Amino acid sequence: MILLNQILVWGLNFLGSIGIVLIVYGVVAAISKSPYPLLESIADWVAVVATLVGVFLTAISIYFPVNIRPPDKFSLYFSAPIVILGVIVALAYSFYTRNLLPSHILNGFALLGIAGVLFRLLSR
Repeated sequence: MILLNQILVWGLNFLGSIGIVLIVYGVVAAISKSPYPLLESIADWVAVVATLVGVFLTAISIYFPVNIRPPDKFSLYFSAPIVILGVIVALAYSFYTRNLLPSHILNGFALLGIAGVLFRLLSR
């Protein structure tokens, strides 16, 4: 059971990391106003697959042992405030420019949220 737990932790870290990479790429492509065609096709594919994997993991999490626990200090003081600030900036950008966010940024935030929820559900 400990091995499965560790595999899940690594998998969730990987899922969250994909979200961060998609956000950074989306921001760079939006600021430079020149998306990179090769990266764009790869990012689209990765965003779709990673989002679907995250949604799948969220759906099957109802079968994980129930673990209600307070958030980790890292989440409480570092990752959650950064994600909250990032969402506020993204919303402000969208309203100010009246442009939709690139799908990579949106999918990146979705992956961060999904990974965060799964971390709270994971028994440790």
